[in-house]
Amino acid sequence: MRFAETMGGQDLIAIMQSMHENGFTGALEANTSSMFATVWMKEGNILYARSSESTSLGEAILTLGLVTKERLDELMQQVEGPTYLQDSMLDSVLIKNQAVPQQVISYIRAFQISEALFCILDWEKVGYELKEGGQPKIGAPELLPLSYPWIDFLTEYGPDWGRIRSRIGLPTQLFRKQPAKRRDLNLSPEEEKIYNLMDSHKKAKDVVLWSGLNFYVANKVIYQMLDSGTIDIVERQAFRPSQFMSKSVSDKLQPLLRLPGVVSAFLVDRTGKMIVQDRSTSDHDELSEHIKTMASIFVQTVDDFERNLPKDAESGRVEQILVEKENGTKTLLIVSNSVILVIDAAQDVNWGLLRLSGQRTLLSVRMQLFASQS
Repeated sequence: MRFAETMGGQDLIAIMQSMHENGFTGALEANTSSMFATVWMKEGNILYARSSESTSLGEAILTLGLVTKERLDELMQQVEGPTYLQDSMLDSVLIKNQAVPQQVISYIRAFQISEALFCILDWEKVGYELKEGGQPKIGAPELLPLSYPWIDFLTEYGPDWGRIRSRIGLPTQLFRKQPAKRRDLNLSPEEEKIYNLMDSHKKAKDVVLWSGLNFYVANKVIYQMLDSGTIDIVERQAFRPSQFMSKSVSDKLQPLLRLPGVVSAFLVDRTGKMIVQDRSTSDHDELSEHIKTMASIFVQTVDDFERNLPKDAESGRVEQILVEKENGTKTLLIVSNSVILVIDAAQDVNWGLLRLSGQRTLLSVRMQLFASQS
C-alpha cells in the first residue's frame, strides 16, 4: 500500500494513529529525495525506528564517553553480518563483552526512535509506503523500549514540533552559556541540567542525548532557554558573502514587518555593511541609500554605548538601544556580537511585543547566517 508523494511530515501522526487502531504489523517506510526512515510496528505498536539522519548506537556510546574509538573499532569487528546491519547488531556484542550497561543501550534505542520520528516530522514532502510483516533485525530485541506509549508520545508532542525546530535550528547547532542572564533566573531541574551541558562544543542532538530527558522535553527546554537568553547560539567566524541581501534572510524579516506599527527593518554587520533590508525600502533607491548611511551611524552608536559601559558590566555589550525621533517615531536597535537588527516603528506600536518579536527575528536570522556546520 502506497501513500501520496505529496503528503507532509506532520501527516505521520495521523498515519501512525490509523496503523495503531488497525493493529498493523510490518514496516512504514518514509522517503524524501535525499533522506529515508523506517518505522517498524507489531500489532499497532512501534517496535523501533531509524532514519538516514539517526545517531548510530556506536556513535552514541562514543559521544557519551562509554568507550574509546579504538575499543569501538574492536567491538565493531566482532559484529557478524553485512555492514548495513552493524548498528542494529552491535548491541549483542556490547552485552557479550559487558562493554555498556543494558539500560544504557535501551535508552539509546529509545533516543533513536524519538530522533527518527521527529526527523520525519521535519520533512515537507514525504512518500510513505507500508510493507506488511517486515520486522527489524536487532541483535538484542529484548532491550527495545517495547512498553513505551510511542503513539501517545507522537500525538501529544508532534503537532508542536515545527515551532520548536524552527527556533532551535539544526541538530548540529552549537550553543553557549550566558552566565550574566543565568544569575537573574531560577532554573528548573531540567533547565539546570541542559544549561550545564552547554559547553560551545556539544551539538544540540548530543546535549539532548546526554541529558537523559524525554527527547521532546529536552529540545523544548533548549527552546525556552534561547527565549530567556540563558543560552545563545555559537556563531561561525563569518557567514557566506552569498547571504548578503539574499531572499532567504530577507524572508526572516517578514513576520516582524507584519506587526502593526512597524515601518521598516534592516540588518547590518558590526562594520556597518548592509546584510539585508526589507523589500519596501530596497525597491526605492533614494530611501535605500539613506538607510545605508544610517546603518553606519547606528553601528557607531552601539560601539559608543559599549565603550562607555561600566567596567564591571559582565556582558561587555548592550542588547537593545531605543532611539526616539522628533516626529515621535522610534528606532529600536537589537544587538548581537556580529549583527544588528534595526527596526523603525510608529509611536503607538506595542513596544513589549516589538521587543520580543525583534529578539526572536534576530535569533532566526542569526541561525540562517551563522548556523553551526556538522
